[in-house]
Amino acid sequence: MFKLTAITACFLAAIPAFSLAANPSLDGTSGLVHMPDAWVGGHDDWLIGYSYGDPYSAFWSSVTLLPWLELSATYTRIAGVPSGLGGAYGDNKDKSFGAKLRLMAEDGWLPALAIGAKDFHGTRLFRAQYVVASKRLGPLDLSLGYGTDRIDGVFGGARWQVNDNWSVVAEYDATDYRYSQSDRRSKAGSYDKGYAAGLEYRWGWLGAQVSYSEHAKLGVNAFVDIPMDSKRFLPLIHEPQPYMATVERPTEAQWQGDPALRQRLVDALTRQQFRNIAVHYRAGTLKLSLSNSRISEMHRAVGRAARVALALGPVQTQRLEITYGVADVPVATYAFADADKLQGYFSGAVERAALEPTVSVAYADPATLAEVHDDSPMWGAFDEVGQMKLELIEDGDAIRLKGEDASSSRIRIAPVTRFFFNDPSGILKYDVGVSAGYRKQLGEQTYLSTSVVASVLENVSDVTQPSNSTLPHVRSDIADYLDDAPVRLNTLYLNKTWHLAPRWYARASGGLYEQMYGGVGGQVLYYPAEQPWALDLNVDWVRQRDTEGWFGFRDYDTLTGFANLHVRLPYALTATARVGRFLAKDEGVRFELKRRFANGIEIGGWYTVTNGDDITSPGSPSSPYRDKGVFVSIPLTIMLTKDTQASAAVSLAPWTRDVGQMVAWPGDLYDLLEKKAFVDMNSPDLMDNLLR
Repeated sequence: MFKLTAITACFLAAIPAFSLAANPSLDGTSGLVHMPDAWVGGHDDWLIGYSYGDPYSAFWSSVTLLPWLELSATYTRIAGVPSGLGGAYGDNKDKSFGAKLRLMAEDGWLPALAIGAKDFHGTRLFRAQYVVASKRLGPLDLSLGYGTDRIDGVFGGARWQVNDNWSVVAEYDATDYRYSQSDRRSKAGSYDKGYAAGLEYRWGWLGAQVSYSEHAKLGVNAFVDIPMDSKRFLPLIHEPQPYMATVERPTEAQWQGDPALRQRLVDALTRQQFRNIAVHYRAGTLKLSLSNSRISEMHRAVGRAARVALALGPVQTQRLEITYGVADVPVATYAFADADKLQGYFSGAVERAALEPTVSVAYADPATLAEVHDDSPMWGAFDEVGQMKLELIEDGDAIRLKGEDASSSRIRIAPVTRFFFNDPSGILKYDVGVSAGYRKQLGEQTYLSTSVVASVLENVSDVTQPSNSTLPHVRSDIADYLDDAPVRLNTLYLNKTWHLAPRWYARASGGLYEQMYGGVGGQVLYYPAEQPWALDLNVDWVRQRDTEGWFGFRDYDTLTGFANLHVRLPYALTATARVGRFLAKDEGVRFELKRRFANGIEIGGWYTVTNGDDITSPGSPSSPYRDKGVFVSIPLTIMLTKDTQASAAVSLAPWTRDVGQMVAWPGDLYDLLEKKAFVDMNSPDLMDNLLR
């Protein structure tokens, strides 16, 4: 193994410490070449990479979910080992998940100490548990550990940080390459434990390692390290400027006597992409109620609306109140008690410290909003969808046609892509097509929504293996829906929401919810003031649609519903428990946990326990399959040069299972309001964002 004399140790300890970052091993776990070390990834780091070491090749991802917890996911191909699932699937492939918990941070001469587990669920081809200690001595990083199962016995290694870009790594690899049948059937079955060494390079977000092991196999590991504590990856160089026009402001008498002046304010806000605008003025107080269809942060949207209001509202305005909503569901009311100071803050003449005591934010109250809406005939005043525009690279769409009016009625035509992963009939299935959607505001907080989808290129319908699920086939027949309906009415439903009281909301829905189900249902949501939790209850009667994709139904129907508790935890974690009845009439609980990072990216997963016995492999009568998965949600604004509310979501989950399944609710209230009501309301950046 590796030796270090006391004299050398003292010498190295005296050298100024390099900025040593955790580096990924070939399976994505922070470590050496094959073996783990005791470090976890840098705070808020998300790594995505590809590695190769014959006969294994893997796509992997790891994330530092908490400062002392690292999670990893690996998808491994074992070359030369048939899967047994047919030629379309090819070589055997395996999904695995790992976790590393740092028990003790490095402190003086004490090393960092961590425990970890690999492939702890499922087929467990790469199952291992380990404990490892690591110590940094100047530019040298030493690790020593012990593992069980596929990591068999003592392992250790060292990394020498040459400079900020280059490092050299060496290890003793304690992998038992004959641990599983897949190992033994592959080329690796002839490998023994031994030594490995590698050369590493880091440049900004990019990193790579080239290694060579004692049993004469070359290893390559390349990855991207995404800094999740960076709020933006690209500057907003194409963002429209705040309202800067200078016009003569009307007097209070002029405002009251000429409705065109109020309309001028509404028109200016509309051009700033504000929607559902209502205006009320009385005795020096100007009140606005509005939403924004593009700006991602609520504080920033309110700041831009305030600039317009102060430029075009009555000159006698002393107090400004702006109620911000999602679509037209009110969330928060911003009160600016001194309009002159706010104007001075925008112009740079008033310091933040002087303005801050005059600003307050409270949850919206429907009682105080009634006079704004009653006095302002804006609801339904814009009946026609605005001019259709061809847009390139907008909101994450490569190309689209879009028209939207001031009441948020809109039409949108854009490409749509879905991927389905790891089916026995083929490793990757896809559905590429075009979606045309239309949403019409019928009244206050009332919308009719519909969408038609045409599949242009897809191979999901190639899935011909019938499901042998003993549960009602609530999801496992998905391939039939694409095979029978390349052009389909995807959704057609009516949605009505109510703002019952501060922090109380309700929703009623009816129609074709999604591709596979239609029905009627409702939801009630409550979140208390200044408390880190929310509670909602939803109930839906749904019926399964037929595979023709229009207005026909199958005989299967069910009543499904859940009581949902959402709790915000330290480190920007949110835990959710959903207790109720699922689509296949199985009953149980679904646990969800996600972390929201500083840039808005969310990474999480779920695990469901129900009384539905899914014995489809890898499930069995003694150990039924449980629905589970991981997901990533990415706000596209961080990767674009213009702000947007659009986001992209990717999930890795079974897509032909029936246990633990839920219907796609139209307009789920918690999802709709979570960011604004729980994240933006508690953001410490209120004053700074008002200026942006």
